[in-house]
Amino acid sequence: MCINQESSLRMMDSKSRYLFYYVHRHLAFREAELSALMGMFGIEWNVRHDSKARDALRNSPFCVVDYASIEDVRKVASRSVLLRNCCMLWAEAETYEELYGKLRLQVNSYKRLIRWKEPFKFNVESFGKKLNMEYKQNRFQELAFLSVEGEVDLNFPTNQFFLFEHYGMNLGKPTDQPIKLYFGHLVVEGQSKVPWRYDLKTRIFIGNTSMDPFLSFLMANIAQVSPGDFVYDPFVGTGSILLSCAHFGAYCAGAEIDYNVAHGRGRPSRSHMMCRLPEESVRRNFEQYNLLSRYVGIIVADSSVLTFQPKLRFDSIVTDPPYGLREKVTCIGERKQRNKLVIHAGPHFPSKIKYDLLSILLDLLNFAATYLKIGGRLVYWFPVGLSNCKTSIYPQHPCLLQTSCCLQSLSGIHGRVLLAMVKVREPEFSVDKAYIHQDKHDFREVVLAGKPKSAA
Repeated sequence: MCINQESSLRMMDSKSRYLFYYVHRHLAFREAELSALMGMFGIEWNVRHDSKARDALRNSPFCVVDYASIEDVRKVASRSVLLRNCCMLWAEAETYEELYGKLRLQVNSYKRLIRWKEPFKFNVESFGKKLNMEYKQNRFQELAFLSVEGEVDLNFPTNQFFLFEHYGMNLGKPTDQPIKLYFGHLVVEGQSKVPWRYDLKTRIFIGNTSMDPFLSFLMANIAQVSPGDFVYDPFVGTGSILLSCAHFGAYCAGAEIDYNVAHGRGRPSRSHMMCRLPEESVRRNFEQYNLLSRYVGIIVADSSVLTFQPKLRFDSIVTDPPYGLREKVTCIGERKQRNKLVIHAGPHFPSKIKYDLLSILLDLLNFAATYLKIGGRLVYWFPVGLSNCKTSIYPQHPCLLQTSCCLQSLSGIHGRVLLAMVKVREPEFSVDKAYIHQDKHDFREVVLAGKPKSAA
């Protein structure tokens, strides 16, 4: 965007409306991402939706922000990976007659805000219905009354105008006519293309449970990761989550109990490979994306007993704890208790025991309550059975306040919830411990299967 146009847009900071247009993926995460980014930048917006339903943003790819400054809009767009683009909204209506009427009344006032004689491009976008080129060209002709004076440039236009048609969320069965129409001038693109640069198919080091790049970036945004933050992943694996945090300028560290994973050894995850390559490692992933300056390091450690210096504080803890579905979950321990201490003079690999799901989650919350700064965020995945997805099974801690939860269905039976919590005070170690309302007996089966194990 040119300097003159940018200065003109600032004139409408206190009066402008903006249309946010989202990509059609991870619908349940839109509200949480937008809310987290608004909180991170200290923004208070009046956000309107097509419907008044509680999960309105999930049911529509559009939302309107009233009385927003263009600087704030650009801040959010610079981080949001679910936002396709944002337009200054010139008019919205339910029929074309109403839309064109509003545009005719307001077009002269908007002409002053942009360089009207610069090259331009018209775009017709639809949601819920595929439009053919003939239909789009007819819409272009109908907009001739705007009298844009520049030349048409489909490749590098200075001005882009968008006409959006919303045909509802009943995909495959669109309404005959659009249920909502929007017209606006493009202000800024979102970051929806960024996660594709971190595609797992082209990444050097991956594992069976490497996090999807889109979800990794959503975790970083919901954790409000900022440049210069110190971020920690206690179950780091191949480092997928930390890569997204490093992309946003954070310094990243992690722990991994599996020696082979931490050092890039063992069986490869790619089907066409017989063994792992020597260069496969978390560090090499950071090098691949030119993020090595943000890599603090990872340690081979058991997160159930790991302790740091008492004064150490992380800005965020972002992780995907193992829940035993696709990998073994272990911690250091003895199957049989010894009566006396055994001192090993040479190299020693400690034995491991089963690490149950309840202990993993409670240990994680206790760790976060200890090592997060006040205002720091814990963002982690919690496995659920879809028939038993209720807040009473979520772990809680007196020092951590839950800020959002987003459900991702993985099958018709199982799913997982992305939980975000913020630290509100320092713990009193004698009394402040993580807890859960669900009966501890067979916790994993209750959570994942949605019903308790029958007594036999």
